[in-house]
Amino acid sequence: MKRLALIALSLSLAGSARAALNDAELCQAHIQVGAWNAAVVSCTNAIGSGQYDGAALALLYATRADALVQQKDTNEALDDYTKAIELNPGAAAPYFARGGVFLRQGHSDKAADDFRSAKKLRPDNFYAHFGLGSALIQAKDWRGAVTALTDALAIRKDFGVAYRLRAEAHAALGDGKAAEADRAMAKKLGVKELKRAALPATMDENAPAPATGPRDSGNAPVDKFVLEALAECAKANANKDWDQAVATCTRAIDSKQLTGVRLAGAYADRAIANDEALRPDQAMADYTKALSIDPGNPVFLANRAVSYAKDGQIPKAMADFNAAVQKRPNFGYAFAMRGLTYLAAGDEAKAKADMQKAYGLGERHPVLVEKMQELGLQTP
Repeated sequence: MKRLALIALSLSLAGSARAALNDAELCQAHIQVGAWNAAVVSCTNAIGSGQYDGAALALLYATRADALVQQKDTNEALDDYTKAIELNPGAAAPYFARGGVFLRQGHSDKAADDFRSAKKLRPDNFYAHFGLGSALIQAKDWRGAVTALTDALAIRKDFGVAYRLRAEAHAALGDGKAAEADRAMAKKLGVKELKRAALPATMDENAPAPATGPRDSGNAPVDKFVLEALAECAKANANKDWDQAVATCTRAIDSKQLTGVRLAGAYADRAIANDEALRPDQAMADYTKALSIDPGNPVFLANRAVSYAKDGQIPKAMADFNAAVQKRPNFGYAFAMRGLTYLAAGDEAKAKADMQKAYGLGERHPVLVEKMQELGLQTP
């Protein structure tokens, strides 16, 4: 199908809402694939851009801290977690993460304070109680540890390490019968020896089970070469090396090791590369696959909408744009691209409304700003 010239021009210049588009998105993409050095660089660039504040800036600091922990730069990580907490004190994740670092460093009092804060924000979260119990065990506050670990086990009864830790506290308090009962339960659950491993510093506060790595999102462990292929795909997209992006994303997909959001992201990144390389049919197949794995993902929907718009399939594009902003009402990119699509289709009033909305949400892509200025819209 012949592409609309104006849409092809304006939207291809604006690019896709992918990790490669800006440093903030790269920051999250790199942490997801375990590219710690790249994550630190992209997070630092996003923080230094001055474009983010509040909760968005807090997330950037927390994500950079996660990467710094993996690089063993714990003092820098602690600074970043602290900044994240100051910017967004209502988020529990930085308290969990900073508490885990303090626990590993032996600062049991600071760790306990962080897990208490996490517990206050997430009273039904197992890890908040378990983390507090672990910190109190380290501080030899045996009664406090028993209370915290009992609260943890009330939420999750199958966590053997919690029983084993509570057994230690019972034994220290002289309650041999309770200690033996907890040891027996721990052994039944597969915990034979007490392991004092601290909580993962990047622990997902909402995870139903112990995380296997940072921000795994339910993905099974994969080989290093697969993670490297994903990172290389993102890098190739950033460099506009579309064929390389397709090749590396395909390598990751064909490994058969990816699951969940990682697999969906690989298809979505390959879709971007195929679309930019003027292979719309392959791009559409990849977007469809990505959305079948991660239905309703607003970034995937917005990118597919751009692809539809380039092909002149405006009703389909609008359906995806509308679904994207319904899913994420503050999605500036989706409003910007929908506005440009309205403009190309000749609906200036709706175009202006969407562009102003996008600008108000912090979207500052040069194409958006240029079109707004041409239309006489305010861009202070």
